[in-house]
Amino acid sequence: MTRLVFKLLLSVIALPLAVVVFFLAMTVADALGLFRWYGGTRPLISELAQSVPVGLAALTVAVLWTLVWRRRIGWTSWRRVATVLVMMGCLAMPVASAVLQYNGAHGDLPFLVTGLYVLLVPVLLAWIWRSSRREEAERLDAWLAAPTPQCPYCQANLTGRWAPQCPYCGGDLAARASAGANA
Repeated sequence: MTRLVFKLLLSVIALPLAVVVFFLAMTVADALGLFRWYGGTRPLISELAQSVPVGLAALTVAVLWTLVWRRRIGWTSWRRVATVLVMMGCLAMPVASAVLQYNGAHGDLPFLVTGLYVLLVPVLLAWIWRSSRREEAERLDAWLAAPTPQCPYCQANLTGRWAPQCPYCGGDLAARASAGANA
């Protein structure tokens, strides 16, 4: 399994793990007795206990994706700030949702919007981390400037070939390399 495939698997696993974090946080909030009703109304702490687990789930996705892809991202100051803002949004969205619900927002719409933020986090991070045209041009220029392994007999491009024989002309590359080393 290549590293890229492994990173993709870890990225996909982040979303089900976020669901596990959500249910664990809801269980802890329930065990602490934070879901209370007082005379037909719920206090703000109860609204927070309902919304914060969703934010923790979103934060789980953001942190895991950042840890998985940190070496593949060309970090700029804008990307760092935007990534931190997405992570801060993971905590700010549930608090805003709880305050809106506490102040009489209609139904569970704020809770639903916060839940959709969990799915929006990977999209936001992918958009923030995408390569610019300049970065793509620099990467392509560096790739084109790199020396290309060639067959000494027919000058065929041998990029990615590990066999000691040229697939085009049948030249024995191992004999040539060992003869060059002994000469």
